[in-house]
Amino acid sequence: MAEFGEQLRKAREAKGMTQQTLAEKVYVTRQAVSRWECGDRYPDLITTKKISVILDVSIDELVSKNEMTFIAERNPIIDKSAINNLIVPIVLAQIGIM
Repeated sequence: MAEFGEQLRKAREAKGMTQQTLAEKVYVTRQAVSRWECGDRYPDLITTKKISVILDVSIDELVSKNEMTFIAERNPIIDKSAINNLIVPIVLAQIGIM
């Protein structure tokens, strides 16, 4: 079980909530909550914030730094070719070629 999922399950159970109850409060299916707790999927940032408010825990308590790094590496926002398209012209401009 992934750390996020384990922390989510512990926080949910500490509040005496079922997966179904939490799902209804964040407008997702019970299966979505189950997948989060098993580590198969992760909620988006807005949903994670709602979960932290509902369960009265900080986002930091739900997500560890190592796991966030893994998620970011697995799902990059900008692919490497896009970064090169941005960086190369900037570097060339700085050294006076462009």
